[in-house]
Amino acid sequence: MGYSDCTNLHLFLWNLGIVSYYGGAVMTQFAMGGGMQDYTIDSIKKSLFHPPIGRVSAASEYSDADLDWANEKNLDIKRPMYPGEGWYWHNTQEQIIEGKLWGGCLEVIALHLSVRRYLPAFEKLDGSILFLETSEEMPSEGLVYCFFAALAEIGLLQRFKAILMAYPKAQFCDRQPPEGREAFILNQQNAVKNALKDYDIALPVIFNMNFGHTDPQIIIPNGGDVKINSAAKTIEFH
Repeated sequence: MGYSDCTNLHLFLWNLGIVSYYGGAVMTQFAMGGGMQDYTIDSIKKSLFHPPIGRVSAASEYSDADLDWANEKNLDIKRPMYPGEGWYWHNTQEQIIEGKLWGGCLEVIALHLSVRRYLPAFEKLDGSILFLETSEEMPSEGLVYCFFAALAEIGLLQRFKAILMAYPKAQFCDRQPPEGREAFILNQQNAVKNALKDYDIALPVIFNMNFGHTDPQIIIPNGGDVKINSAAKTIEFH
């Protein structure tokens, strides 16, 4: 279990055919100030003790704010929350899509694309579902566009059936991107959509999902299966 830098281990385990769980870090979730959210607890319990995870839903509220770990008063304070906007379905038609999950933190996968060391053979990703999220590094819309463009240029993006995109982390230790957090979130979505449009790839994308560097978290079974019903607007993990 884990996310962010743990993407390195998740990629390695995927190559071995071992399902791992993307999310639920010791400090940021289990030791969360004010207690871990019920949404995250429920997902962890289903992942580890009562599989399959089954149908998941969008969280009614979420947070990407940070509280200073050095201030002991913050251990009992709940972080500020924002209203959840629900999932945003892009390029979807009334269809059912099923496949094996592969992905993680965009910045880490970008490194592996550069060195080509622990990526699977591309044909092994045929028909899989890509899941991605971005970290506290808050990559610009240009970098996100280039990431997807690179996937398309090497013929990898075309192998996926769909993409699951998490809410991006849009602030870190009181630092926000120059355009502000709301514009940053929208710009990242547009970067993904523009890359797909420019390469004429009509992949379904579900934005605003709750995993990665925001809370609460859905635990993603990396290497497990997902069923996406775009007509009913439902997602199930197995």
